[in-house]
Amino acid sequence: MHDKKTIELAVAEAKQKNVVGVLLNGDIMDMFCISPFFRVPTKDRFVEEVEMGRGFLTWLRSKLPRARMIFREGNHEFRLTRYVADRAAALYDLEEVHLPFLLRLKEHGVEWVQDKRKVMLGKLTTLHGHEFRSGLGSVVNPARLAFLRATATVLVGHHHRSSDHAQRTLDDRILSCWSVGCACFLSPDYDPFNQWNHG
Repeated sequence: MHDKKTIELAVAEAKQKNVVGVLLNGDIMDMFCISPFFRVPTKDRFVEEVEMGRGFLTWLRSKLPRARMIFREGNHEFRLTRYVADRAAALYDLEEVHLPFLLRLKEHGVEWVQDKRKVMLGKLTTLHGHEFRSGLGSVVNPARLAFLRATATVLVGHHHRSSDHAQRTLDDRILSCWSVGCACFLSPDYDPFNQWNHG
């Protein structure tokens, strides 16, 4: 469900700026066919999606051969972990049934960060964003939600929308939070009328 042009533009800019690191901040894979949500029955796409994920990592590594790459498990990637735990618990301890192995991350020189852990970009804390429970309904300002939950400077994805929030503390520090847009198709069947943007 990726948007090819958005990804190509992001990588072109990364090359131009000689980036030294890339954070794939979760939900790189959709895991559509093992989603717990309703979907119209179609042919099983899991193998196809894994192959596309491998192809993406091969392409990305060819474009940024020396960059450090970190792949964070987002809530969509976690669908596989949950699926194996719920439906094939006897296989759970096999490395071969989990995404780092299936995507061949080691072969691509990509580091894996498991679900719900911080990644520090210098002094900036990053999270996928699903770590903060938002309750029912849509979040008006994802960056403000991150601020309210973290009370720290943080960058999140997850909500597929760009937003920012800054607040001055009593001791005159400025805490800023950001949410970033996505690189996927903006009007999926399961949420056709949303406020997503590419970022």
